[in-house]
Amino acid sequence: MKILFFCIAAFALSVITYAQDTLNPLKGDIRVHDPVMIKEGNTYYVFHTGRGIAIKTSKDKINWKKAGSVFSPGNFPSWHKTDIPTQDGNLWAPDIHYSNGKYYLYYSVSAWMNFNFKPLSFGEGLGVRS
Repeated sequence: MKILFFCIAAFALSVITYAQDTLNPLKGDIRVHDPVMIKEGNTYYVFHTGRGIAIKTSKDKINWKKAGSVFSPGNFPSWHKTDIPTQDGNLWAPDIHYSNGKYYLYYSVSAWMNFNFKPLSFGEGLGVRS
């Protein structure tokens, strides 16, 4: 009886493992939040919420690897700290567009749980990098 139970359990685990690989074939560093993807040449780029706007790349949209960030530590536009002094470099919800030979990356900047703010004029709190 124990052998039968062991065989059934082993079979069930192998089916679950196979199903996971089949249903989610993505490999490598695939943890992202608020992703946006664009293709340039034969490379796919994913930009996502994170420190300095994290970047991941893939040639086949299956195997992904880290590729740095848009902004390196300490290399943020000066208005980040001027307008939002408690901002820590975590930039979120990027979006990217290609127009007239240039890429435009839009992103949001805020301080976590900071609800004491003055009304923003157009453009404050939203960055664009080309």
